[in-house]
Amino acid sequence: MTILAVAAECAPFAKIGGLADVVAALAREWRALGHDVRIVLPKYGSIDCQRWQIEQTRLTISVPMGWWQEYARIWRGELPGTDVPVYFLESRDYFDRPGIYGEHEGYADNDRRFLFLSRAAFELAPAVDAVPEIIHAHDWHTAPTMAFLKTHYRHHPHFTHAAGVFTIHNIAYQGISDPAYF
Repeated sequence: MTILAVAAECAPFAKIGGLADVVAALAREWRALGHDVRIVLPKYGSIDCQRWQIEQTRLTISVPMGWWQEYARIWRGELPGTDVPVYFLESRDYFDRPGIYGEHEGYADNDRRFLFLSRAAFELAPAVDAVPEIIHAHDWHTAPTMAFLKTHYRHHPHFTHAAGVFTIHNIAYQGISDPAYF
């Protein structure tokens, strides 16, 4: 089975809390069971690419965001101790800043940052020849992936047979945003 995990955190690359540990542990376990697992993460400015042997690929994807297009360069590494590929989305506008979420109340544009992550995962999959049977989204950051799966991408050949799984790791973090943006 091919599983595409989309998350804001994954240990050891980007970790604030337990979400990062769970994403990494699930990927390791699924791979040990013989599944084709791929992880999609933002390439935050705080990620040490040299330490984790993360390399820039030749891929750049176009990501529809409303009436305009955004772009992400793709970097690739592996979950340490496994052969699980981890794809990092580089966007200077959204992810090239200190930390992951921002101080205290978070970055003012976290809603747009993680909407971009959710949409970019669907543009990434065909670029890396992934035809997921399951798309596993983790916490509020990637909740839009479930809506995109059922609307924009339901007839896309890479996703017609994909099922969505959404896991809430901590209900206290809800990512409440200004509804006017959506």
